[in-house]
Amino acid sequence: MKTLIAVENEQEARRALVWTRENPEAEPLFVGLSEEARSCLEDAGFPVKRESDFLSDAACADIVSKGWEKANRWFLSPEAREELLFKGVNLGEAYSLQLNKYFAWFTKMRMLAEKMIEKSSFDKVLLIGSEGEHRSFTLKPSDSDRLINALLEDICGFRKIPFEKVMCDLPERVPEAREPLEQRAKSAVKSILYGSYSILRGKNKDRGAVVFFSGLGNVRDIILKLRKRTKRPIVFLDLDPQLENMLFCARSGVSYRVLKRGPGPRGDYGEVLSDEVFRAFAGVDGLVLEHALSGRFERFRKCAAVAKKMVSDTLAFLEDIGPSRVVLDQDMDEIKKTFTLAARNSGIRTDVICHGIPPRTHAVGSTPLTADGLIVGGEGTLGIYAEAGVDPARIRVLGDPRYDAIAGEAPEMRRGGLKERLGLRDSDRLIVFALAFLTAKGGWFYRESVTDRFKASIEYVCRVLSGAPGNPFVVLKAHPRVDDEQFGMYKDAAERSGLKSRCVCLRKENMLELISSADLVVSHWSNVCVESAFLGKPCIVVDFLGEADAYDTVSDGAGLKASDEESFSRAMDILPEKDLSGGYDAVRKKYGNGLTGKAAVNIVEYLLREEDEG
Repeated sequence: MKTLIAVENEQEARRALVWTRENPEAEPLFVGLSEEARSCLEDAGFPVKRESDFLSDAACADIVSKGWEKANRWFLSPEAREELLFKGVNLGEAYSLQLNKYFAWFTKMRMLAEKMIEKSSFDKVLLIGSEGEHRSFTLKPSDSDRLINALLEDICGFRKIPFEKVMCDLPERVPEAREPLEQRAKSAVKSILYGSYSILRGKNKDRGAVVFFSGLGNVRDIILKLRKRTKRPIVFLDLDPQLENMLFCARSGVSYRVLKRGPGPRGDYGEVLSDEVFRAFAGVDGLVLEHALSGRFERFRKCAAVAKKMVSDTLAFLEDIGPSRVVLDQDMDEIKKTFTLAARNSGIRTDVICHGIPPRTHAVGSTPLTADGLIVGGEGTLGIYAEAGVDPARIRVLGDPRYDAIAGEAPEMRRGGLKERLGLRDSDRLIVFALAFLTAKGGWFYRESVTDRFKASIEYVCRVLSGAPGNPFVVLKAHPRVDDEQFGMYKDAAERSGLKSRCVCLRKENMLELISSADLVVSHWSNVCVESAFLGKPCIVVDFLGEADAYDTVSDGAGLKASDEESFSRAMDILPEKDLSGGYDAVRKKYGNGLTGKAAVNIVEYLLREEDEG
């Protein structure tokens, strides 16, 4: 009997092998959805199909938009909206970014389940279930999530497809490392210092303040310039006491506040939501996918209880301060989304200072849809947001204050101190390879084919660079959020390529300093391509997505594009002969407002003008 069996990890693969030994008459048709699962089955002598045998890149082109539509359709639906509304804040909207990521992945997995059934010839399906799921307070997909068998169970039920179900233990979860004693001691000291600071500050000093809820690096110069121009109080807001930020505020005459967050819900808790709200959550194309979405709905119930606490804490802060306006660095994650929603509901003006450029092809996932205003670096960024549906009237092109420091002298002449720290001579050639952040299930782009191309690109770039003329030194710069396992994979790729002693892997270093020290920048589609043009550094864009230029840096003439080893080698050969200066100027104008060095001044003028008009 031909039996379709889909497995997502090694535990499921081993459970499926046990079943095949117990049922020797079965003819298993295996689909493995991870490298570990496929290796386990192939080592046992079975042929295994994979995701790309059923789904094409074209079929997955709209999964982010569809995920966004599904998330918004649910928490704004008549069935859900009334129950999710708490003190004027929709609890579903507070978690909209996480829901978007989950439903994007869910959309792809549902298409995969449908295609597996449509393209396979079988007599029944073996379903591998699990008892419960890991306790988690995140809604976005993670590597521990398993979904395909729950989807198949729903589809088999609707279509009357014969199936058998066996159970599998959840993979063991590595307990979270406890915060080291030294770190806990530092946190305690910070809390004591903040408590002392709060007592000395006194009460009612901050009424009507301009509140900055942002990373300090994004708004430092704005705060200092605004401090000189207004008598209105200024408050810098943190989630937890940070000594560096506290000292900055003390020296600058700015009030420092920490968003007071009392203890969250404990024990067996969760918002009580009706069956109608669940059916709206699990409803897809007229069907209720109960098995596939019940676990995520339970997670949302718990997140909603946490969100209620966030709303209450935020409203208490806003009532205490009575801000005239709030300036944020983003309004997308659940904390700052909640803060923005509560502020707007309280009649307080909110603005986001965009601290990056969203990729054009997936801007919907990065789009602030909550704050009153959005401040961007250039007309190009405005265009990307407008294409994604943001009203252009909400957007102000004022420049990006993070790049003010590189104005005033020719960017081509700027050099950082990285070569000296690495023991290199100034004449030694330094190449920086900046890698994208790609997780197995949490990224916007996740598809098996994309992941394969991403890994292949690291291998061939390292291989070509190891044989580049002049014996260059190579810095592999990983994204700060990449985990140790992925970081180790990058190191292994460099070792295999032959770079060895002529290479170092970094994770936390400042990207602008790395670019300014480099003779050549290699990058996946990311803001690094734009920043290389800002600093006048030649850049080769490594496209593992196979999509349109996310930022126009190549079409504007600020770099070259490569999509495989041959085209990357060719780009390395011809780049020294290319004059990219015109492209650099085009990108600076499009995304940096010409890099005049006046972005912080422009933003201060905007804040003061809005205040006067108000």
